Amino acid sequence: MTRKLGYARITLSDRSRLALQHDTLTAAGCERIFTDTTPAAGTPQPQLEIALAALEHQDLRVVWSLDRLAHSLTHLLRTATRVTDADAGLWSITEDLNTADPDTGNQIVELFNELRLCQHALTRENTLAGRAEARRRGRVAGRPPALTDTAVAQARTMKAHGATVTQIAEVLGIARSTVYCSLA
Repeated sequence: MTRKLGYARITLSDRSRLALQHDTLTAAGCERIFTDTTPAAGTPQPQLEIALAALEHQDLRVVWSLDRLAHSLTHLLRTATRVTDADAGLWSITEDLNTADPDTGNQIVELFNELRLCQHALTRENTLAGRAEARRRGRVAGRPPALTDTAVAQARTMKAHGATVTQIAEVLGIARSTVYCSLA
């Protein structure tokens, strides 16, 4: 690895942890430490974006802990993928995970990929279950229908009596395309 680049993150409520992170990253040999102070977890991390853009081939991104790198599993996996896609390594000191380690690095990257796939599957499964439960309760997703059943029946009756689509749309106060859809 050519360079060790550190990253530290604190929220406004845990300023005391910044010195600990900086001391640990400095002791690990980081040439430069990027630091974000965010108001709460989940807020933008501009220094992380700068740090990721600064990565070069065989650099090592060093963090005190994975929870300081990312605010969620999805964000962690996305960030770890960006690091490995840059042909750089990721080392979390607290968890002792190092993707640049010749013995375990590939397994850690594979584990991150499997976690990403698992997270995607869980999100999809939960979404489908939530939709099914909503349907069971009588809630239908999407935009509500533009016309009631009575209005559709009125449109069909008007059409059967020779009214044009434009006339039907004017009477019902809807767009012509809605009339076409309701008569289909």
